[in-house]
Amino acid sequence: MNVLVLFTPLEPYTFGTDQTFTYSGTEKTGKESYLATSRVLPEQTTLLGVLRFLSLGKKGILKTDYSYKENELAEICSAVGPESFSFQKTEQSFGCIHAISPLFLFREEKRSVLVPNPFHNTAGDNGYCPMKLGSPVHCSEGCVALPLSEQYNAKKGHAGGFLELDSMDIHKDLFSFSTVTGNRKSFGRDRDKGFYRRETVSLKDGYSFAVLADIDKGSLPDTSVAYMGLKRSAFRVTAHPAEDIFGDSASGDTPAEFLKNLVESRLDEGDVWYYALSDLRLSEEWKPASFSIIEEKNIRNIETVYTESTEARRRKRSCSQYNLAVAGSVFSYSKPELLENKNLQTIGYNILCKLGRKS
Repeated sequence: MNVLVLFTPLEPYTFGTDQTFTYSGTEKTGKESYLATSRVLPEQTTLLGVLRFLSLGKKGILKTDYSYKENELAEICSAVGPESFSFQKTEQSFGCIHAISPLFLFREEKRSVLVPNPFHNTAGDNGYCPMKLGSPVHCSEGCVALPLSEQYNAKKGHAGGFLELDSMDIHKDLFSFSTVTGNRKSFGRDRDKGFYRRETVSLKDGYSFAVLADIDKGSLPDTSVAYMGLKRSAFRVTAHPAEDIFGDSASGDTPAEFLKNLVESRLDEGDVWYYALSDLRLSEEWKPASFSIIEEKNIRNIETVYTESTEARRRKRSCSQYNLAVAGSVFSYSKPELLENKNLQTIGYNILCKLGRKS
């Protein structure tokens, strides 16, 4: 059953990056600081974790400190899978959760979908006008078609914001930022080491983070509150049958396919471009064979280890760091080579759209 799940912030939030505070019991990254910065969007791994958490609550088998006894773990495994998502595994089971789409934004007043504005969009504040490329030129990478001179200014950067698919409006004012300061009590009298500044983000009223989820019927509460981010900020989570919002077409495709088809049907002008609807893990051997605009990021996901002795140790950041191309990145003509991993697509990574002429 495809369900539209909305995550609406009830307060400013902080989604962690590698630039954060020092915590006992966690491996250092070398970027620890008194200043903790925030990502604007939650990760797919975070959203999956919330869905697993809420599913356990709906089934009445949730323990918030994860202190499950051995005889209880079999029930947990059946309900939401035996373990947290792992970038290193190619296939996992998450019980009642079969797949989720890439993250998008949802405007509740108009029931409209917003996706990352493709980086090659030159339309300004409204519409979709893909960048025009000139004739191929010879360079160190071979023959590459580069943007016409008036189409792209590297100093100004690429297009940004979110594109509303119904109105084709481009929104660049959906997020606001502030900074919270304080002293961490764990440092006692050594207040100089306890001082911190934490960046917080607020999402504009009327908008929510959203995913489509293929999940067993009745596995999620209709409305609940979940906590995400560095300081466990509160989010209202609501679940709606997808066909009630998008019509019958939402029930036939997988969550990612439905969202992909929706985007491709709206952005069908110009030459062929491949658009990252989600964050991508590219093959290590792949090199761009044509003009591309790619933004990158590094992430470490949170893992739950039921066998650890204390609550603090049961939830920990992965020691490994993973490099991703950010949603909105674009590749002209030539499709990028993605890391072959079914697990990634199951939770909404590695979803590409083919925009423009389909010949």
